[in-house]
Amino acid sequence: MKDRAKSATPRRGASRLQPVEQKAEKVRKPRFTGLRHIPWPLLLVVVIVSGFIYGSVSLTSVFVKYLDKPVQHVVVTGQIGNINVSELKQAVLHLGEKGFVSTDMDALRERAEQFGWARAVKVQRFWPYGIELNVQEHVPVARWGEDSLLSSDGEVFHVPDTEPFKALPNLMGIEGQELEMMATYSDLSRLLAPIGLTIESLTRSSRGAWQLVCRNQLKLNLGRDQVSQKVSKFVSVYRLALYKNIEQIEQVDLRYTNGLAVAWKSQEQQI
Repeated sequence: MKDRAKSATPRRGASRLQPVEQKAEKVRKPRFTGLRHIPWPLLLVVVIVSGFIYGSVSLTSVFVKYLDKPVQHVVVTGQIGNINVSELKQAVLHLGEKGFVSTDMDALRERAEQFGWARAVKVQRFWPYGIELNVQEHVPVARWGEDSLLSSDGEVFHVPDTEPFKALPNLMGIEGQELEMMATYSDLSRLLAPIGLTIESLTRSSRGAWQLVCRNQLKLNLGRDQVSQKVSKFVSVYRLALYKNIEQIEQVDLRYTNGLAVAWKSQEQQI
């Protein structure tokens, strides 16, 4: 019995085997500390503004599409005397088919200025679907060559017919010499006016030689330089002697340094 009691009593110093408990790994919770640094009011403003811009662009696109219908009305203003207004309007309407908004105003102005008499054109839109052209015409002071006119600004412009302007003097020279030709014409006209002669044509050749023809068909050959001095010399000789027989003179050659040469009309020309 004692032996059994001893066996039932556990020995000192011994320990029971305990089941090993595995510690559960702790799951880290997400931290949103970085969000604290975001400027939320500013972000909200950006979102609102972006939405407003997007909405505005979309609305503007729809609005422009609604307005961008072909041009229907053309009004031409200004002091119009020679431009064919009907043809000008048709040209503008043709370009305006692209749309009231999308039509290129610069291209339209350039097209209008291609009409020979147009010196300057101002273009603007008006509602509904209209275009206004304010046109300034050239003021012709002379014929230039065979089929063009010369404006008071020294600009050459082409017209379909120069016949109605036969009363204007005819200037003929090289392109780029227009202003010089006008100044020379004005100077020589002033010198000839006291003796009753009017210039009908003034020509400068490619070599620089000047010749003028008066209304009475008298020709003056002036050479390449000192043309004003030569015409002054002619006026002096005219007053002394030539005036008596001016109708029999065909041309006067003033290219000589110390004199002049007179060519008389033939008997047939005088008759």
